[in-house]
Amino acid sequence: MKWLPLVVVALLTLFVFRGEAGTLGQKLEVLTALSTHGFQNVDAVFEGDTVIVFYENRGYRTETQAMNVVITLLDSILSPTMDAVLVVHHQSLPVLVAEIPRPLRLGTQPVGGVSFSTGALTSSLSGAVLRNRSQFKFSLVQGFSYHAILGNFEDAWKPQLNWIPELQFSPWHGGLITGAVYVRLWNEMKDEGYREHANNWKLGWLVFNQLWRFPNTVFVSTTIGQFDGDRYGGELQAKGYFHADQLALEGHLGYVSYSQWADRHWTYNDLSAGDVVGSLAVEYRYLLYDLTLRVQYATYLYGDRGWEFSMNREFGDLQIGFFGLNTEAGINAGFRVLVPLLPTRYMNPNHLFQVRPADAIRYEYRGRTFVRGAQSYRNPVNISDWLMYYHPGLWN
Repeated sequence: MKWLPLVVVALLTLFVFRGEAGTLGQKLEVLTALSTHGFQNVDAVFEGDTVIVFYENRGYRTETQAMNVVITLLDSILSPTMDAVLVVHHQSLPVLVAEIPRPLRLGTQPVGGVSFSTGALTSSLSGAVLRNRSQFKFSLVQGFSYHAILGNFEDAWKPQLNWIPELQFSPWHGGLITGAVYVRLWNEMKDEGYREHANNWKLGWLVFNQLWRFPNTVFVSTTIGQFDGDRYGGELQAKGYFHADQLALEGHLGYVSYSQWADRHWTYNDLSAGDVVGSLAVEYRYLLYDLTLRVQYATYLYGDRGWEFSMNREFGDLQIGFFGLNTEAGINAGFRVLVPLLPTRYMNPNHLFQVRPADAIRYEYRGRTFVRGAQSYRNPVNISDWLMYYHPGLWN
């Protein structure tokens, strides 16, 4: 029976290698399926009866739609007894974790355990080797904006319609460079003598953004360059989530000065004559009604300080919000609307150069248009603007 130990070792070796070969085969199948459907920064880590799948969306307008596609792909590949954990990325950084109960049938069983917290996956995150990387892939985003002011009695409504082509690319982990131009398609606002609108085209923004992800669901973002709203300088933003991701604290600090490049003419003020702006805000999301309540205290561009109270309600991809302002410059109120644009699936997500529409059109109206209080520039990579697409409340 001297040969018996050799047989046992041979059988165990065959079993181990067959298991590894099966795991490697499934991993390759998962990575191929995700990459074929336009997902970037993908990996699959098998740990016992669980597979941890990493991906970043470049092919779908919403993250909920992208996650549904990923779940469908996994259902067609994995064994029904194997659980799945999804780690969703943004700018190559892990943002969201979703635990997928199996077998899962879309529309009959909700996705569970969606959270900003990645604490339980620390070792898996460090061991992931992301493939189909997003670095140095360019997206030309076609956006539009609409503005209007009150004119004289004979021509009371002065509208403006802009086409906004925006170029985006990520040079490295967590980094994003984006620039856009405003092209006036229809502009009656210049008749009223507003300097910032009396042009055929102007630079909208050109900024470099670096994003960091910290423990305890804290995100930090730094941005430098030319901001939307004729200001250049730098800005620091931070946002943290608490109480099962329903409560959020947000702060930002910026130093900016006037700058405008329009019709091949550049006018600017020295940075030493700039303005310090900043804000502190508290948000609470009421999951039952997809309602977000926000209170903010801020210092604005013209030195006035004050409060902003807002509420935002989501109806699927459509968002409608109301806000009130009470600053040293006066009281104001209005509404904001975010209207999603078609299509919901973008073409050529795997190409080096992608052309797609903007995700939505945003419009804001203030009741007292001539009150100069609560004026600010817009950061095109504002931390709250993109985090809202990943909020766990969209699934929970």
